Amino acid sequence: MNYNLIGIDGGATKVSGAIIKQINQNSFDLASDVTTVLIKDSPFYSTDFKPVEIDALQVSLSNEEERQGIAYVEACEKVVTDLIEQNQIENPNIGIGMPGLKTDNLRGIQFMNNGPRIPSILDVLEHRLAMAEIKHQPIVRLGNDSDYCGLGEFYSPNGSLRAVTNAYYIGGGTGIADVIVLDGKPVPFDEVQVWMKKTWDLKNENGISLETLISQQGIINQYAEQTGKSVIELENDGIFPAKILKENKEIEIQFVETIAYLFKDRIHSLFVEKNQIFDRIVIGLRLGKLLNNNSELLDSIIKLLLNQISKSVILDPTAQDHYLQKNFIVISELNHAPIIGAGVDAYYATQ
Repeated sequence: MNYNLIGIDGGATKVSGAIIKQINQNSFDLASDVTTVLIKDSPFYSTDFKPVEIDALQVSLSNEEERQGIAYVEACEKVVTDLIEQNQIENPNIGIGMPGLKTDNLRGIQFMNNGPRIPSILDVLEHRLAMAEIKHQPIVRLGNDSDYCGLGEFYSPNGSLRAVTNAYYIGGGTGIADVIVLDGKPVPFDEVQVWMKKTWDLKNENGISLETLISQQGIINQYAEQTGKSVIELENDGIFPAKILKENKEIEIQFVETIAYLFKDRIHSLFVEKNQIFDRIVIGLRLGKLLNNNSELLDSIIKLLLNQISKSVILDPTAQDHYLQKNFIVISELNHAPIIGAGVDAYYATQ
């Protein structure tokens, strides 16, 4: 087995990683405990930082944005250093997944919805690791956290995207991760963007991004706006998405309707583009946990979706029967799919 792999998953609030082992050519799994570093624990973390809008990409980085970028790099550095020292591995291959649009050379972050632009994150990270005398193989590229969710679910022995022809995966956390498997292989979502847009690119009839209605951060932001409280106040009061959905009917209904609409859109898009059907729709990460702990909420989504499928004028009767007669929605129990996926990509990037 190959244990000389490190998988890193960076998000809006934390960076997590683990040693990844290669079991065989088609299977990879965790080989250590997961190490997590909160970005806010960095002395460079700025509570005053505000992400730029996507239409302001040409604006120069502010001091606050540069500080926030350093906080992200420090979190990555600490995760890598701790994993190497605690597990005594030498010269590992490192895979790192981050949200946001990447630079053309795949070594930086050009735009992030909930975080800073870090155009040279890999260069800075490698420089800091070299200064700390931490030896590793050159980091080939900065990966997409959504794609790594797919690789993890596809290559882990416990993954929900194994042995399927076509599948759609949605992972919910601060934002939304979209994954698609076509003809038995994970396909980067950027390759299907022409006919299946990412969730954060889709808007409802009121022009609101679907991501802001169903992501964990989006749910909290909605409630904060309604109550006039800050997100920090809500979190300090122990008010999180599960509690909000249970007690706020308006946000709950919008959540259910949006997910059902999203799944219907995915099903219709695949059928129109390829005349094919999904074997499985998988819900993972914190969104999966939330629905796994609230069966009534999941049942409401499925009931609404099936009703829409039964009335669809796009699907033919055979496709409708497939969805109406099969339990095709699955909750993933693979909590660290993107970490495994990052290790998988680190392995194949050097082959």
